[in-house]
Amino acid sequence: MRALAVLLLGAAAWACGSTFGLNRVPVPEQPTEATLSDFRTSGLRDASAFDVLTALPVRTDLSASWDFLYYVLPDGTAQLRPRNVVLGGSSDAGLQHSDQAFDAISQAPDGGYTTDRPVVIAKGDVLTGVSRADPGFATRCRHFFKMEIESIDATAGTVTFKTLINPNCEQRILVPGQGGS
Repeated sequence: MRALAVLLLGAAAWACGSTFGLNRVPVPEQPTEATLSDFRTSGLRDASAFDVLTALPVRTDLSASWDFLYYVLPDGTAQLRPRNVVLGGSSDAGLQHSDQAFDAISQAPDGGYTTDRPVVIAKGDVLTGVSRADPGFATRCRHFFKMEIESIDATAGTVTFKTLINPNCEQRILVPGQGGS
């Protein structure tokens, strides 16, 4: 039993980009695309939230594992709402606008993420973000990412974006094919 605990601890340290000198998982070569539906007006079967840890849209009625959701105000203002805005608490999940092009962002900022209020978005906006802590690890394990808003469909009540997520814990590098920093 003790050997199993040591093995699991070693695996967790490796997966979280520890300083033990082990190789890190490269950042994906290509961004992924996701579409979210408006939380306020969408149907029950429509995903309105995004889980950075799995890089997938999720339904908030089926999963508590998500980092931000899409919300459209009655006046048409499109927002991404970090987890704390909706559920309260002290999640690290946050977003911030970037003045750089998506492809030009090589590293996520160390701080300055909006975690406690909605982030207004428009087509073409580029943002960087940080996930909530990964519950699979005993130590702090967040994932950094960049995203670009590709379209907002007011009629369908959807937002489509591309995102590139560093799969390594606490590693801010966002260059396709490179390992953690």
